[in-house]
Amino acid sequence: MTPQLTLCLKEINEDGTFTGLAATYGTRDLGGDVIQPGAFTKSLAAKSEVPVLWQHDQKEPIGVGRLSDTEQGLAISGKLVLESDVARKAYALMKAGAVKGLSIGYQIVHDAMQNGMRMLQELKLHEVSVVTFAMNPAAQVTAVKTEQEPCPARALVKYL
Repeated sequence: MTPQLTLCLKEINEDGTFTGLAATYGTRDLGGDVIQPGAFTKSLAAKSEVPVLWQHDQKEPIGVGRLSDTEQGLAISGKLVLESDVARKAYALMKAGAVKGLSIGYQIVHDAMQNGMRMLQELKLHEVSVVTFAMNPAAQVTAVKTEQEPCPARALVKYL
């Protein structure tokens, strides 16, 4: 008999991880604010992990985010807690591309007005949220991870 069809079964492991830019430097957001490079230096020195919330709702934490400062802005490597119904919903929407905005909850420590824009020089960061519409359209999820196991050496073969 000749093999007619070879099937490879893959297991999909969804771990709830995502990456993105939670805030960008030098871009004016829809409220007229511009975050300056270095604005998160003290906040990140105090803590590099923050809660990830759903739509800024303090009653809906959905994960944790590890933050780092980059030339572009505040990068996040997040992990959603998929045991939460809200986190699973957020993850599914992020994977589908229906929700891809990121937003930050913060307190202004130092700012200055310049040409009608508020220049945010130092911020105390409280949280990062996954949101439908971000105040800064450049602050977005850049990748949502879905791991796939490679095919085993011996694939399932069906003989016709």
